[in-house]
Amino acid sequence: MSAVEGLRAGGRTVEIGRPEKVLFPEDGITKAEPAGYYRTVARRMPPQLRGRPLMWERHPDGIDGRGFMQKDVPDYFPGWIGRVELPKESGTTVTYAVCDDTATQTAVAPSAVRARPGTPVAAPVASADVDDPELSPGRWTLARAEQLLKVDAWRGGNLRGRSLNPARRRLAGLRK
Repeated sequence: MSAVEGLRAGGRTVEIGRPEKVLFPEDGITKAEPAGYYRTVARRMPPQLRGRPLMWERHPDGIDGRGFMQKDVPDYFPGWIGRVELPKESGTTVTYAVCDDTATQTAVAPSAVRARPGTPVAAPVASADVDDPELSPGRWTLARAEQLLKVDAWRGGNLRGRSLNPARRRLAGLRK
């Protein structure tokens, strides 16, 4: 077993520490698997995440361990991951990671797994799915990831969606 696994994403090598660590014991899903999944969907996800500060729900000891919310960028994150410092109500600041590319999305995945059985993962939603009255998050889980990636849900659909420009302008103003 490797202590560190290098995964190529977005022209960078993303290091995944302890890739064999099991996060979901019931399904046997390891730390490396979410990173691989997010690298696979990365063609479609960064445009939706670009410029947005990230927050993680972390469960370092897997699904059965205690979890916590993390906003500050961990010291071990590579320097090439974008960051933005934003004010808190208390008057202090928080330094958030910003997902602007495939490599960042892949790098944050192992520590950002929302470790709940059946929790949805990032996957495109087709127009037909949105109109389905039976729509539920259970359709987009890690257990179904391989099946979800076989179909391009956005082919022929409106790829523009809602404008994120107002949010991007505000974030750009905060970065100055």
